[in-house]
Amino acid sequence: MPRYSSGKEGKPRALAKFFAWFNRMFGSGTEIYLRLSGAMIRKSVLALVVLAACGLAGLFFGRLLPSSFLPDEDQGYVFISMQLPNAASQGRTAAASRDVEKILSATPAVQYYTSIVGFSC
Repeated sequence: MPRYSSGKEGKPRALAKFFAWFNRMFGSGTEIYLRLSGAMIRKSVLALVVLAACGLAGLFFGRLLPSSFLPDEDQGYVFISMQLPNAASQGRTAAASRDVEKILSATPAVQYYTSIVGFSC
C-alpha cells in the first residue's frame, strides 16, 4: 500500500485515509461482484431450463382454458345499482326505477327484469 504523508513523517492526511478506505471497499466489492457473476454464469443453463419448463407449462395450461370471450358459466345476468342523492325520497327512487324498467322493457335482448327499491349497500 502506498504511503501518504502530509510532510510530517508517519502521519497520513485525512484525505489519504479516505482514499485508502475507499480503495479497500472498492476492491472488496469487486471481488464480491466477480464471485456472484461467476456463480450466475455457471448456473445459467439451469435458469434457462427452468425458464423453458415454465414456458411449456404456460402453453400446456393455456390450451386447457376456454378461448371464448364469455365462459360457459355466464348466465346472462346484469345487475344495475342506482344511487340517488342523499335524502331522496322513496317515491323519487321508485320513479327513477320505473324509468330504467321502461328502457329495459324496450330492449329486445332483455327477457326478464326485476327491481328492488330501498336497498343500499
